[in-house]
Amino acid sequence: MLDENVKVGIDIIDAEHARLVDLLHKIDLSQARGHRRTVARLLRKFLASFDRHFDTESSLLRDLGCRDLDRRHSEFITSRSMMVSHPIDARDPEHAARIIEFARAWLADHIVRQDGAVAAELVERARRAGRLHRRLRLEGLPLRARIALMGLVPLVMMLARATLSLSNLIEGMNSAVLLRDVVRLDERIGDLVFQLQEEGNRAIMVVGTPRRDVAHLKEQIGESDVAITAFRASVADLRKEVHDKAVADALDNAEASLSLLPRSRSDVQIGSYDVYSTIEYYDTIVGDLMEILPTLSRRLDPSDISARVGSYVFLMRARERAGAERALGTSLLSGVTVNVLSRDPHNIGRLATEEDSLARTFETLTDRRFADAFRTASVVSPMFANMRRAIEAAEANGPTAQDWTDTAGLRIDRMRGVEKRLIGEIAGDVDDFATVTRSHAVLFGGGIVAAVALSVSFIALLGWSILPPLHRVGAVLRRLADGERLVGLPDGDGIDEIAELERDVTLLRNRLVQGDLLEARRGTENADRLRTTLDGLPGIVFRIAQADGAAPRVMAASHKLQQLTGLRDDEVLDRPLGAVLRRCLDPEDRISLLHVLRRIGRSPLDFECRLRLSPDGRARWIRILATPVPTANGSIWDGVALDVTMAKQTEVEQGRLLEELDRLHRAQTTNRIAAGLGNDLGRLWRPLVENAEALSDAVPAGSPQREQVRKIQATAVRIRRLSEQLDLMLDGGREAIPIDLVERLEQTFADVARGLPAGLRLDTAFAARGTRVLGDPEAIEHLVANLATYLTETLGTEPGVLSIGSEIRISENGGRRHLCIAIRDDRSALAARTLSKVLRLQTSRVQGARGEDLSLAIVRMIVDGSRGWVQSSTVPQGGSVLEIFLPVWEGEDANVIRLERSARWPSHDP
Repeated sequence: MLDENVKVGIDIIDAEHARLVDLLHKIDLSQARGHRRTVARLLRKFLASFDRHFDTESSLLRDLGCRDLDRRHSEFITSRSMMVSHPIDARDPEHAARIIEFARAWLADHIVRQDGAVAAELVERARRAGRLHRRLRLEGLPLRARIALMGLVPLVMMLARATLSLSNLIEGMNSAVLLRDVVRLDERIGDLVFQLQEEGNRAIMVVGTPRRDVAHLKEQIGESDVAITAFRASVADLRKEVHDKAVADALDNAEASLSLLPRSRSDVQIGSYDVYSTIEYYDTIVGDLMEILPTLSRRLDPSDISARVGSYVFLMRARERAGAERALGTSLLSGVTVNVLSRDPHNIGRLATEEDSLARTFETLTDRRFADAFRTASVVSPMFANMRRAIEAAEANGPTAQDWTDTAGLRIDRMRGVEKRLIGEIAGDVDDFATVTRSHAVLFGGGIVAAVALSVSFIALLGWSILPPLHRVGAVLRRLADGERLVGLPDGDGIDEIAELERDVTLLRNRLVQGDLLEARRGTENADRLRTTLDGLPGIVFRIAQADGAAPRVMAASHKLQQLTGLRDDEVLDRPLGAVLRRCLDPEDRISLLHVLRRIGRSPLDFECRLRLSPDGRARWIRILATPVPTANGSIWDGVALDVTMAKQTEVEQGRLLEELDRLHRAQTTNRIAAGLGNDLGRLWRPLVENAEALSDAVPAGSPQREQVRKIQATAVRIRRLSEQLDLMLDGGREAIPIDLVERLEQTFADVARGLPAGLRLDTAFAARGTRVLGDPEAIEHLVANLATYLTETLGTEPGVLSIGSEIRISENGGRRHLCIAIRDDRSALAARTLSKVLRLQTSRVQGARGEDLSLAIVRMIVDGSRGWVQSSTVPQGGSVLEIFLPVWEGEDANVIRLERSARWPSHDP
């Protein structure tokens, strides 16, 4: 499967990449299963598919206007040439594995590096054209920004939540401050209302007893002024905290009313003032002050303290109603009309009812302690109720103004005590609430600061634990990519992912070091193998540098030069070519070579010459092949001087064999003519002798014809002797003698068996020992030697079994015995070759043949001259059989000569 991250984005190209990857996977599977022929076939298919893919891709990219197409094509041709230059050999699995590895690296480089750059170029081009919108991805941010983002987002959310909580705490603190100021103002209002009502009541009493109560009134005015000052200070503090319009209006009304109070008091110093207007001022001021209380209470947040403040307001209103009741009673009993209500005694009941209603509300809102205390304070004396009824009924014997004032004042003082206790506890609760709220705010704020500091520290610690190690890993990877290997990662002992990554990079470094070592070893092995190969070549590999205007010098030469000439490297390298040639080549050939070099200039050189005597004392021939490569200031000659001594010797031997073959061919022709003449003469002399004998018997003695008959008899005898001599004579006039051929074959092929290559076996089975054939000893020696030469030259290196044997066979044509020499080769690869050589053996066609062909031709000539024949065949199991038939010498029948025609030499091929 082709990874999604390496796709180009062009469907055709990606599909072809996937097919190439799949094809390479099939090649790997076939290689693992040992299917060598399948691997070779798939590799050829891979190369053809890659060619078509590159053509298609180049056409598409050219239409898209992509850059560097020429460079891509050059790299492709280079890689393809490297792959094609190593032909796929199905018999060499290691070579096939190297080709597969190269194909895999080639395809990976093409997809990842070349087409990856094309994909990046297409994406960037589409982005510049506005057709591609960059998606918001974390990979688009630096790692430090991502760490900061991942750390700061939760931190910001926590800070937002903490800010809300802290704002609530701050609001609680502000509420505590506001509540404290409100409670303090309520306390000041309660005190001021009490003082003003007390001052108003004193003002009413002044009318009845001016001298006695004026001093008390002035004293009370001083206390009222103190209360007014405290009230105004509390109002000033409250105005800083509260900016509500209703509250501000209520406070403004109260302060405006208080500002009119000195005007009503101005006549007190002279002892005359209007009680009615003074009491009216007092009532207005008290009313305005009491309006502040509900206005402030509505601005308080709901809480237990605000509920107690509400109960305190009802307590103040109940006490204020009690003060109003006392002032009304005092004015009725003193006979002073201070307002419209003072004219009707029934208003005492109405005020008492309002007071009781407010008291019940207070008792409902407050706790049991203050409810009981308020009820206790309200019940001053059992006579108070009677005083109320007496005043309301306007009885004549009712209480005096002083008694009513004292009794009602005592009741109000007790209620005032409950009020102070309650407001004192409320103030204490407010202080506790403010303290707790402040401590909570401080702790919470400090916790937020500590949390932020810890979060920032943890983020910094996280970044410090990730970014520097990653930077180190990146630096190490860059150094490894630049070829450095002596690098290390000191922090690879941890248990986190960074440490695991560092260990992986260390493992990568170790594998790269190992790969470099293996590559160096492979390079050294290749160099050694190349050097061994060069030294093992039948010639000298050399390089000669020739600068313009300077004599050529030897730059490099293989070790074979020392083997052939005995010259050391220091005697050859960086030496003038003329000096080296003077010590190496035969003088005549050296002069000829120099003339050839001057004539050809910078054309390729092909020249054969002789070396001086080699260290082993043998004459050697070399063939110099060299090609010049032009350089900036001259040329470089790279070439090889092949040792062609064996070829020269083979050429000489081939000439000798051809001469011998021609001689044998001439001798055979002569022998055949002689044999034919001898046969014809053998048929003539018998009738001549018989006829001569008959004529001798028929001619009388002393007849002249008898002399003619004797001449005819003498002629017949001479013809007989000539026929016998022709039958016994071979080429060169040598006579044929009986020879033990089997013994000579056994001795010769015993030596051949000892020199066979590994994997090849020669089995011998010589029967019919002692059997002799008629022939020339020299010819028989040539037959055995050339048969051994043919056998050794056709062996090759393929393992197998060869067998050679001899036996007696009866000829189907005439029933004569023949010695059969059979050579069997079980290697099927050589069967057709062997047959073709035998069937092509005609003396007119061996001029350009090789050595083994000539050897077999000579064998055939000798066998033919000995009245035998050669035949070859193949066997069903594979292999070939070469059979040589020679007539056996029968002793007394040696003079009986049978001419074997060449028609008996066909190839019997089943």
